[in-house]
Amino acid sequence: MDLDRDRNILICRSKLGDISVVQLINRSVIKSAIMETINSYDNNREDGLARFKWLSRMSCYCEGTQKGYLRLRDVEKGGECILMLQT
Repeated sequence: MDLDRDRNILICRSKLGDISVVQLINRSVIKSAIMETINSYDNNREDGLARFKWLSRMSCYCEGTQKGYLRLRDVEKGGECILMLQT
């Protein structure tokens, strides 16, 4: 989990690799809602998500895969890959 205090969002990664972006509303837990759910590895049995970190200044997240790839993905575009490097 990563909390972005500037944008008031919480980014969560499940064990299966699903990434959820939750918009937090101050003083109202009921109005907080999931903005986006991204699963980039749903049909990919060969590779999976190993590490994850939110980059608040770039408004995207960085992920490391089990095969050794480092990817930057844009949340606002449904997890579209901006940059991919092999490590």
